Amino acid sequence: MNPVSVVIPAFEARAQLAANLPALLHELEQRALGDEVIVVDDGGLDGLEAWISATFPPPATFDSARADVRVLRRKKNAGPERAALDGARAAGHAHVLLLAPDVQVRAGFLAPLCAALEDPIVAAASPRIVGADGRGLPRLVWRGGMLEIEPGEADGTDGDPADAAYASSSAMLVRRDELLAAGFDARFTPGELADVDLSWTWKKSGRRVVTVPRSVVVRSAGPNGGLSPELAGSLAIRNRLLLTWKHLDAPERRREHVEALEARALDALLAGRADELAVLAIALDT
Repeated sequence: MNPVSVVIPAFEARAQLAANLPALLHELEQRALGDEVIVVDDGGLDGLEAWISATFPPPATFDSARADVRVLRRKKNAGPERAALDGARAAGHAHVLLLAPDVQVRAGFLAPLCAALEDPIVAAASPRIVGADGRGLPRLVWRGGMLEIEPGEADGTDGDPADAAYASSSAMLVRRDELLAAGFDARFTPGELADVDLSWTWKKSGRRVVTVPRSVVVRSAGPNGGLSPELAGSLAIRNRLLLTWKHLDAPERRREHVEALEARALDALLAGRADELAVLAIALDT
């Protein structure tokens, strides 16, 4: 089995790391493969580096069962995708697990992910990510000419790796060199869906993106990253539009989308919803 570099982008996430790092380190130490953890402090002011050094010090002597924890410090906040790429560049292993600080791993989660990535056609493997409500990842659905987001389905059962709509950067195992070669599209920052864009780009090139049901993690918080509900909502609309325009290939869906977009813009104009028109203008200018 291959050792893994776990990259955790973190912005003022000491409480989340205090809750979730011990379980991760226990799993890595059980593997005894020389895995490492790289926490990327994305410009926070909570003294994360000093706290990590004091709470998770390196062993006094070399011990392959211990997982090294180190911190990369960014001077300015640039978002989790940029921080993830910085961590991947510093990674010492060929396989990189991107992990959000609010993710709690369950026992034995990593081995099935590594097994899935043994298939060279698989570009990314995500565990079954379960929220506090017991549901899985949000789903993107095509409705009335627009991409919309629906709540995920209830936690599923064990099974073999299956093709997924996308791999979530909150818990995603990839090959380091492939991640760095592809990168994340900066137009989706701030906000979500850069991981969906990357997944869809890989899938369009003939690669597979899979979910591994036997690997389970729990995500305790929402994906807004501390943004206000209003800003998070506006960014979600903008980024769904960007995702649509970048990947919408079928002519019939393009026509359906243009008609829906025109109708929505006209309705917002007549109703005086300037915020919706502003989001559309920002998306068009991105």
